[in-house]
Amino acid sequence: MLVVIADDLTGAAEIAGVCLRRQIPVAFGIDAIPEVLKPVTIIATDTRSLSETEAHYQHLKIAKQLKLKGDVVVFKKCDSVLRGHVLSELSALLTVFEKDRVLLQPSNPLGKRCVKDGVYLINNIPIAETHFASDPDFPARFSEVKNILSDKSLKFNTVRSVCTGGISTIGHAGVFVPDCTSEKDLAKSSALYNNSMLLAGSAAFFDSILYHLVGAVAHAVPDVKVFEAADRFVLVSGSAFPESLQFAEQLSNKGVPLLYFPDAMLKPSCEPKVCAGFSKKLIKTYKRESRLVLRIAREDIVFPESSKLLKERLSTVLNQLVSKTQIPELFVEGGATAYHLLKTLGWTDCVPVQELAHGVVRLVNTQNKKAHITIKPGSYRWPEQVFKC
Repeated sequence: MLVVIADDLTGAAEIAGVCLRRQIPVAFGIDAIPEVLKPVTIIATDTRSLSETEAHYQHLKIAKQLKLKGDVVVFKKCDSVLRGHVLSELSALLTVFEKDRVLLQPSNPLGKRCVKDGVYLINNIPIAETHFASDPDFPARFSEVKNILSDKSLKFNTVRSVCTGGISTIGHAGVFVPDCTSEKDLAKSSALYNNSMLLAGSAAFFDSILYHLVGAVAHAVPDVKVFEAADRFVLVSGSAFPESLQFAEQLSNKGVPLLYFPDAMLKPSCEPKVCAGFSKKLIKTYKRESRLVLRIAREDIVFPESSKLLKERLSTVLNQLVSKTQIPELFVEGGATAYHLLKTLGWTDCVPVQELAHGVVRLVNTQNKKAHITIKPGSYRWPEQVFKC
């Protein structure tokens, strides 16, 4: 059994999309091992939004539960640009599974995210010179992979060494990040794997590992289902990427109502009656129009614990909207936003049913088969013709 532990919900969904594409049965749990296991079992967490200490101990807990399941191959799904506490999380897994080496490949060559000479490149530009340098949670202060990793794991990192460059063999303890600038390099990285090590990296690397482990099964022709453009939907546009705001405004220009938090919800303290009043506005708008785009604000809102508090308020108003209306299609950008929303709604048991595009995955709520949620990373684009407007 191949078990994937993802540090955010969209990363977990991305892995599920790979499995759907390859017709490999997949189980999906949030913060827990699913009751029914499949050849690929995915555990979605939100540890990228946690402190290093919390992320480390969350991985310890999950790893101890997994070890009781017997012989498993563990794949740690990381952000493709290595945001998060990667080494501290890997250290927890290495301890529990009594291993001392990791094959880590974060690259996604088709997405122009590559590692060359140990340097992380976005469209051939060192990552510290891109917009990722201003990421609000994990700014890319370095471009060297070794420094990117060590910069974010200061307390619980027990890894003896991080090796980068042209790696052809793995013969000692450490984390190994081979150079990768092409699909061929992904396959070379996969060929380095043996059962003495843990696996970690991007969804693109996971896809390559599937082929390495199960061969032709991973290249089965997917059973493509046609997705009819949604005409009754709510889009939660929670990403800080400029393209996200532009897309929301494009839908608005086509007649889809676009609502932002009122000013009173953008402050450190917010009266419950303010959220309740905004919820009523959302409910009234959706019942009238049957479609809606919701954003927190047009620009980043920063105050102490702003990310946590704004996510809580967003989930609160959406919970009210979902409970008072029938929304067949819910679309959410950003792993942390989607994770917090699903936990608030109680939709912790969902099944991946469709991959609309790479990284854009549609799930069904097992408790209400008419309710679907489609999630994607904030930096990805929505596929064309998803929204009818």
